[in-house]
Amino acid sequence: MSSHLLSEVQQTVDELVIIANGQLVMQGPLAELQQGGGSIVRTSDPTALAAALTAAGVGVSLGSDGALETDTHDLRLVGDLALRAGLPIWELTERQADLEALFFRLTDGTNRNAGLELPPPGEPPASARLGAPAAGTEETS
Repeated sequence: MSSHLLSEVQQTVDELVIIANGQLVMQGPLAELQQGGGSIVRTSDPTALAAALTAAGVGVSLGSDGALETDTHDLRLVGDLALRAGLPIWELTERQADLEALFFRLTDGTNRNAGLELPPPGEPPASARLGAPAAGTEETS
Protein backbone atom coordinates (compact mmCIF):
# COMPACT_ATOMS: atom_id res chain seq x y z
CA MET A 1 0.00 0.00 0.00
CA SER A 2 1.23 3.49 -0.74
CA SER A 3 -0.39 6.45 0.97
CA HIS A 4 0.05 10.04 2.05
CA LEU A 5 -2.40 9.45 4.93
CA LEU A 6 0.24 8.39 7.43
CA SER A 7 -2.14 8.30 10.40
CA GLU A 8 -4.15 5.60 8.58
CA VAL A 9 -0.99 3.74 7.55
CA GLN A 10 0.10 3.75 11.20
CA GLN A 11 -3.11 1.95 12.16
CA THR A 12 -3.04 -0.70 9.44
CA VAL A 13 0.50 -1.88 8.66
CA ASP A 14 3.09 -4.03 10.43
CA GLU A 15 6.05 -3.42 8.09
CA LEU A 16 7.04 -0.07 6.63
CA VAL A 17 9.28 1.11 3.78
CA ILE A 18 10.09 4.82 3.47
CA ILE A 19 11.32 6.00 0.07
CA ALA A 20 12.36 9.56 -0.77
CA ASN A 21 13.27 10.60 -4.32
CA GLY A 22 13.59 6.98 -5.40
CA GLN A 23 16.01 6.09 -2.58
CA LEU A 24 15.29 3.70 0.29
CA VAL A 25 15.47 5.72 3.51
CA MET A 26 14.30 3.14 6.06
CA GLN A 27 12.64 -0.25 6.16
CA GLY A 28 11.43 -2.49 8.96
CA PRO A 29 8.69 -3.35 11.42
CA LEU A 30 6.56 -0.33 12.35
CA ALA A 31 7.10 -1.04 16.07
CA GLU A 32 10.89 -0.78 15.63
CA LEU A 33 10.68 2.41 13.59
CA GLN A 34 8.48 4.03 16.24
CA GLN A 35 10.75 3.27 19.18
CA GLY A 36 11.58 6.18 21.40
CA GLY A 37 8.02 7.14 22.24
CA GLY A 38 8.18 6.20 25.93
CA SER A 39 5.14 6.33 28.18
CA ILE A 40 2.71 8.76 29.77
CA VAL A 41 1.73 8.46 33.42
CA ARG A 42 -0.68 10.47 35.59
CA THR A 43 -0.78 10.33 39.36
CA SER A 44 -1.81 12.40 42.39
CA ASP A 45 1.78 13.60 43.02
CA PRO A 46 3.76 13.91 39.77
CA THR A 47 6.77 15.43 41.56
CA ALA A 48 7.13 12.45 43.90
CA LEU A 49 6.73 9.95 41.05
CA ALA A 50 9.22 11.87 38.92
CA ALA A 51 11.74 11.60 41.77
CA ALA A 52 11.14 7.83 42.09
CA LEU A 53 11.48 7.31 38.33
CA THR A 54 14.63 9.42 38.11
CA ALA A 55 16.19 7.55 41.05
CA ALA A 56 15.60 4.31 39.09
CA GLY A 57 17.31 5.71 36.00
CA VAL A 58 14.17 6.46 34.01
CA GLY A 59 14.22 9.74 32.11
CA VAL A 60 11.15 11.81 32.88
CA SER A 61 9.73 15.23 32.09
CA LEU A 62 6.58 17.03 33.16
CA GLY A 63 4.16 17.57 30.30
CA SER A 64 2.22 20.80 29.90
CA ASP A 65 -0.98 19.06 31.06
CA GLY A 66 0.53 17.73 34.31
CA ALA A 67 1.23 14.23 32.98
CA LEU A 68 4.70 12.74 33.28
CA GLU A 69 6.38 11.70 30.03
CA THR A 70 8.98 8.96 30.44
CA ASP A 71 11.61 7.58 28.10
CA THR A 72 10.69 3.95 28.80
CA HIS A 73 8.16 1.61 27.17
CA ASP A 74 8.32 -0.64 30.25
CA LEU A 75 4.89 0.06 31.75
CA ARG A 76 5.38 -2.61 34.39
CA LEU A 77 8.50 -0.83 35.68
CA VAL A 78 6.67 2.51 35.90
CA GLY A 79 3.74 0.88 37.70
CA ASP A 80 6.01 -0.97 40.14
CA LEU A 81 7.93 2.23 40.95
CA ALA A 82 4.67 4.09 41.57
CA LEU A 83 3.50 1.28 43.86
CA ARG A 84 6.75 1.37 45.85
CA ALA A 85 6.36 5.15 46.19
CA GLY A 86 2.79 4.62 47.45
CA LEU A 87 1.27 6.61 44.60
CA PRO A 88 -1.93 5.81 42.72
CA ILE A 89 -1.80 5.55 38.94
CA TRP A 90 -4.59 7.37 37.12
CA GLU A 91 -3.25 6.71 33.64
CA LEU A 92 -0.37 4.66 32.26
CA THR A 93 -0.08 4.39 28.49
CA GLU A 94 2.64 3.71 25.97
CA ARG A 95 3.43 6.75 23.86
CA GLN A 96 4.26 5.83 20.25
CA ALA A 97 6.33 8.04 18.03
CA ASP A 98 4.13 9.75 15.45
CA LEU A 99 4.64 8.22 11.99
CA GLU A 100 4.24 11.55 10.21
CA ALA A 101 6.89 13.21 12.41
CA LEU A 102 9.18 10.21 11.83
CA PHE A 103 8.68 10.44 8.07
CA PHE A 104 9.50 14.16 7.92
CA ARG A 105 12.53 13.71 10.18
CA LEU A 106 13.89 10.91 7.95
CA THR A 107 13.22 12.68 4.66
CA ASP A 108 14.16 16.24 5.68
CA GLY A 109 16.25 17.85 2.96
CA THR A 110 15.47 15.21 0.34
CA ASN A 111 12.79 17.13 -1.59
CA ARG A 112 14.28 17.55 -5.04
CA ASN A 113 11.63 20.19 -5.80
CA ALA A 114 12.59 22.43 -2.88
CA GLY A 115 13.55 25.92 -3.91
CA LEU A 116 11.78 25.84 -7.26
CA GLU A 117 9.71 28.92 -7.94
CA LEU A 118 6.02 28.48 -8.63
CA PRO A 119 4.76 29.96 -11.93
CA PRO A 120 2.23 32.81 -11.88
CA PRO A 121 -1.40 31.64 -11.57
CA GLY A 122 -2.68 30.20 -14.85
CA GLU A 123 0.81 29.72 -16.32
CA PRO A 124 2.20 26.18 -16.72
CA PRO A 125 5.41 25.24 -14.88
CA ALA A 126 8.66 25.93 -16.73
CA SER A 127 9.22 22.21 -17.26
CA ALA A 128 5.93 22.02 -19.19
CA ARG A 129 6.79 24.88 -21.58
CA LEU A 130 8.80 23.43 -24.47
CA GLY A 131 11.61 25.64 -25.61
CA ALA A 132 11.27 27.96 -22.64
CA PRO A 133 14.55 29.32 -21.28
CA ALA A 134 15.62 28.05 -17.87
CA ALA A 135 14.64 30.19 -14.91
CA GLY A 136 17.06 33.05 -14.33
CA THR A 137 18.37 33.08 -17.93
CA GLU A 138 17.54 35.37 -20.80
CA GLU A 139 16.77 34.30 -24.34
CA THR A 140 18.95 35.93 -26.98
CA SER A 141 18.57 36.01 -30.74
